Amino acid sequence: MIIEALSSVDSFDPVSGQVNATNVKHSQVLDILSIESDTWSAQFDLKEAETLSVEKDWINANDVVYWSNVVADEVFFDADFTLQRPENARVINIIGTFMWDQYLKDPQSPVHALVYRKPIDYVIRPWFNLNSFSDSIPGIPELKEVKKTGLWGFSFLICC
Repeated sequence: MIIEALSSVDSFDPVSGQVNATNVKHSQVLDILSIESDTWSAQFDLKEAETLSVEKDWINANDVVYWSNVVADEVFFDADFTLQRPENARVINIIGTFMWDQYLKDPQSPVHALVYRKPIDYVIRPWFNLNSFSDSIPGIPELKEVKKTGLWGFSFLICC
């Protein structure tokens, strides 16, 4: 589950509309990886990180990112997602809160903290489930219009 999605460029989401760019900083000192954004920070211990094997299910994997209004983006990863061997790092600490905290058993102690050493390219199909909702739901007709008239009707490539 992705509990926070941040962009280094201005973007648009189906809940907030225009979203300003966020600064995300990564640093590593010895075996400690630190990640810091405008809203949260975390540290991970890489020294004893377990290197994971990539299972067949991951090769066919895609992910769905749900927004708080149930509109969702579909994400398709490139081969680097499965060819790299991710490391399951130990969480030292996480400071901050996330939109989905109320639904997580312990948001400060995730089961997995996967670390990829190289960038992963992926394609997003924004708001792929939008047409399945009735126009009688508040906000849905406006989102459908935005998707039809803007670049939001297309998938786009993002490199993280």
